[in-house]
Amino acid sequence: MVLCAVALAPPMGLAFWQLFLHLYGPPTRAATWSVLASAHGAESAPGDPWDARQFVIDDAGRCCRRAELARVELRVSSDAIDFIGHAFVSTPARTVGFRTHHESDIGLVDYLSPFAKSRPGFLRDDSAAAFDYVVSYSACPETLRMLEESIDRHAHDPYQVGDWDGGFNCATWAQKRLRDAGLTPPPGKCPNQLARSMYPRPPMVDGHGSETESSNEVRK
Repeated sequence: MVLCAVALAPPMGLAFWQLFLHLYGPPTRAATWSVLASAHGAESAPGDPWDARQFVIDDAGRCCRRAELARVELRVSSDAIDFIGHAFVSTPARTVGFRTHHESDIGLVDYLSPFAKSRPGFLRDDSAAAFDYVVSYSACPETLRMLEESIDRHAHDPYQVGDWDGGFNCATWAQKRLRDAGLTPPPGKCPNQLARSMYPRPPMVDGHGSETESSNEVRK
């Protein structure tokens, strides 16, 4: 009996340890690779199949190869004069802001008044627009696709500078496009409010500026 107990002890101990690892241990290489491959269409990686350096998680929580990662920016031109300013979105394909053809008729009173009417909105090419605050996001292909589709789908939303009456101003419109892609914009209902939680644009030196680091969180 003693010999039988001694002989059974190691296998029983091993089985218990394997059960413990199954319930509470970290994921195995094979299991984690399966998750990454599934998220990327089950495409096998060249060389070592367990090379985590080839994969990254973007700011929307999606996984892709590092080489596929793109940069998306929310840019803001703050305004200390009429307090309107401008917010717009930049992707690798385009830089656009939500505008209205009646901007010359808009002022601070319109922003504060719930009775200010909505106007037809449109997208304007803001690739040359100045800005002094920025938040950068990393975006995998799926995140970028969702953002671009949201921009196109809402290109003709109603514009309302104070975000009243079912319309959007440039800031709240840009926020919603980022959220549609799973990205987290800074809080606020106008460009100046957004700028309070954003990074100042890196200073330009001989026409070149340092890049802002990508982050899931805006500056507190």
